[in-house]
Amino acid sequence: MTSRRSRAAWTALASVAIAACNGEFRFDQQRAHDASPDVVAPAGCATDADCPLATLHCDPQSGACFACTSDSHCPATAQSCDAALRVCVQCETTRDCAQGHACEPTTRHCIATCRESVQCAAPTIGCDEPQGICATCLVNADCRTSADGTRCDRAIDQCVECTTDTHCAPPTSRCDRTRGKCVGCLAAVDCTDPTTPVCDPVAFACIARP
Repeated sequence: MTSRRSRAAWTALASVAIAACNGEFRFDQQRAHDASPDVVAPAGCATDADCPLATLHCDPQSGACFACTSDSHCPATAQSCDAALRVCVQCETTRDCAQGHACEPTTRHCIATCRESVQCAAPTIGCDEPQGICATCLVNADCRTSADGTRCDRAIDQCVECTTDTHCAPPTSRCDRTRGKCVGCLAAVDCTDPTTPVCDPVAFACIARP
């Protein structure tokens, strides 16, 4: 019975996450002049050399620069270049995770799976059986002393700084869901100061164009 509930919960979670992640993070995008706020002008890059930072990489097909366009651009701690987000993440599918772990589709984190609490090791507090994952938290109160943040992200049952932009404030007003942290920018469209129009994909901060 627990196994069926776990599979159902994961299926529902995946559906919500896929719907939420149809967009892409583009670190070089600039809003078109005299256009509606939703219109974005492409950077028009052909090679990495056309991107404003060495940490950005060109996708010639779209003409835009991203944090990564292949796994080779990613560090060992976040070894996969997510095909939708174009940022380095821990996993894209469960196949990227170690045995006994599953890839949570909203945060792209590998999460330890379980059927009962005996399968979960510290610092987790037990098994969230409906989700089938080992939980570090179930409510915000479980995160009061956590160095990772004081909010419980119920998608992964882990303590984070944020799960939405409303949890963040300037100068770090955007929530990076893949890390659960408040950052200065996720894309150049977040950089409204003309003196700092480029979003650095390493620092997640708005900087001046080199």
